[in-house]
Amino acid sequence: MKKIIGLALVAGCLAAMPVMAQAAEFPAVDIATKCEYANGHTGFKKDDRPDEITMKKLILTETEADGFTASAKFVFTAEGKMQFAEKEKTVVENGSVKAECYAEEGKLIVQILAADDKKQEALTLSDYTLDAENGALEVGSGVHYGLYADYADANGKAERTKVIENFVDANFEISTRTNWVITIPVGEDYIYSGADRVTLDTPAYLSKSGYTMLPLRAAVKAFDREPTKVDWNAGEKEVTILKGDVYFQMKAGEKKMLYGGNPLETSGELEIVNGRAFLPMRDWAKIFGAEKILWNDETKTATLKGSYTENRGR
Repeated sequence: MKKIIGLALVAGCLAAMPVMAQAAEFPAVDIATKCEYANGHTGFKKDDRPDEITMKKLILTETEADGFTASAKFVFTAEGKMQFAEKEKTVVENGSVKAECYAEEGKLIVQILAADDKKQEALTLSDYTLDAENGALEVGSGVHYGLYADYADANGKAERTKVIENFVDANFEISTRTNWVITIPVGEDYIYSGADRVTLDTPAYLSKSGYTMLPLRAAVKAFDREPTKVDWNAGEKEVTILKGDVYFQMKAGEKKMLYGGNPLETSGELEIVNGRAFLPMRDWAKIFGAEKILWNDETKTATLKGSYTENRGR
């Protein structure tokens, strides 16, 4: 009887003790290590002191099907002197994942409302602003800020985890200028880009108006300092050149081009010879930013000279 009473007392004590919640483990969710920013934050100038950065996209991706669970909560905090600007609650849905997202007290909060634990999915957050606490982001050699996350589920709260090491890259750039030279001997099946010989499938020629005409695709290869794409619309006899994020457009027989959608007068017309598109050298100079155009009448050689800036982080 005593043993029974003793057991009853022990049971009573256990029932009265508070149950300690276990710390939750950070789930199988990968936070995008590269975010898209509206103003291209990577590589500030040395004297820049930006006071805000707009984050276009932050992507949370399940690495296992049950990475997101209903009622789970992620609280993101930027390292250093960056805070998320206040933003009202919005419901974001990607596939079966549904979450309430908002920013308050300098933190970005993602509350999972629904998710399919049999699917591996992603959640994309858009258009959040990071503000510098002291009004100006510290920029310097090797400076960057990470992103931390606190996580809570039914089991409790996980320890703070650094989910992105280099969330905001505040490393400043050093700019250097590099000179370039393009040499074009008229009538030859080659041109020179610096010391490099570029073979042409058809030679440059002089137009009736006296302009040096360069074959389109070969010239792009010679001038290419950044990703450049050429599209030829045979039906419209129209060429589009995409240089970085700026496009140029010309039609055969027209003495104008569209530069980023704006009309720009050209020195000559786009000409089609033996199925090849040719553009006046002076217009190539406009597209690729040549600073000097030289002509040697004796050798019938044109030379373009220019320079470009290279930025590298320090």
